[in-house]
Amino acid sequence: MPGLQSVYQLQCAELERADAARKLQEAERSLGESAELRRARQALEGEEAKLSQLRTRLRDLELELEGLNDKIAEGEERLYGGQVRNPKELENLQEELRSLRSRRDHLEDSILHGLDDSEESEKRLGGLRAGWEKVQAAWQAQQGGLTGSVAELKAQLARLDERIAHLRAIIPAPLLDEYDDLCRKKGGRGIAAIRNGLCEGCRVAVPTGMVQQVRRGDTVIRCGNCGRILWME
Repeated sequence: MPGLQSVYQLQCAELERADAARKLQEAERSLGESAELRRARQALEGEEAKLSQLRTRLRDLELELEGLNDKIAEGEERLYGGQVRNPKELENLQEELRSLRSRRDHLEDSILHGLDDSEESEKRLGGLRAGWEKVQAAWQAQQGGLTGSVAELKAQLARLDERIAHLRAIIPAPLLDEYDDLCRKKGGRGIAAIRNGLCEGCRVAVPTGMVQQVRRGDTVIRCGNCGRILWME
């Protein structure tokens, strides 16, 4: 029957288009920051923020220690310079100096711990930065490939859309309607070629008499098993 070859070509084009559209959707989903890159970046940024806080804390402690040393020096100068003669005032000054020295010891310990923590954070940061750079390099290479794939797939879809429109325009309307109805029911495959005596759609043998009818091509013949339109080259 006139038009059956065009129907089969239409189905091939529409199946190819569906596959290209799926690939395009997957490629476009993969464009942009990947989950792996996002995790690496967030880990790096988290450690950078932690190190910044540690360094700020260290500067505060060092400034406090500097001020404390000044106070201790002033107190010792008063204590040993003979400026304080009143026993009660002298006792208070000695107690104040003991408290200041104790605070200084505590600050020095805190600074040492802070230096250790900062050093460990710097080491972690170095490892995280190296890991992030590695992931980023792989991601950038992938993005370049994906960008090219997206462009190719869009061009392929444009060509297929043009071919599909052309084929639909030349197929008789009743035959096209029958094909579209079968496609809706048969997962996008409304026509099937006969290959080696089998229906391409359901893989069931087509009777010899039916094969001869399909070969003559003077009417639409459907597979007795799956109901698809049958076609032969």
